[in-house]
Amino acid sequence: MAFTTDQLTAREMRDRGYVTVKVEHYTWFPGMKQPLKRDFLGFADYFCWNDYESVLVQTTSKSNHLARKKKIMSKEFFKKWVKNPNHKVLVQSWEKKGKGYICKDEYITLSMVEEMEAKKKIADDKEAEKMKGWTTEDFERALGHIK
Repeated sequence: MAFTTDQLTAREMRDRGYVTVKVEHYTWFPGMKQPLKRDFLGFADYFCWNDYESVLVQTTSKSNHLARKKKIMSKEFFKKWVKNPNHKVLVQSWEKKGKGYICKDEYITLSMVEEMEAKKKIADDKEAEKMKGWTTEDFERALGHIK
């Protein structure tokens, strides 16, 4: 029997001892063929908690793991959520192997975002340094406006 990532995550988190609630919802608007999917805080499918911590979980397939991680890291609510040391954010991806499924957990931290932002700033600074002394014509050429 095939399972959805939602079903797998709900079962997995409950098996780990968390109270697990689905917090993603769907909204139908007139004339729409499909409902609009809305994740809690823009990224969470499940809210899970136990006596020690609260975890927002984004469930996905293995092939979409990195895209979901990047989406979460771009959300302002993520940064506010993980400032509390008892709040966690988990990307849980699933891959079918034979008759079963393999789960990959990756907890996303504020330090991951800070590292990503620092790397981007370094790359931007290097690009800016490279462009010092450029003329308007140089910029136009770089943008493809001039051949």
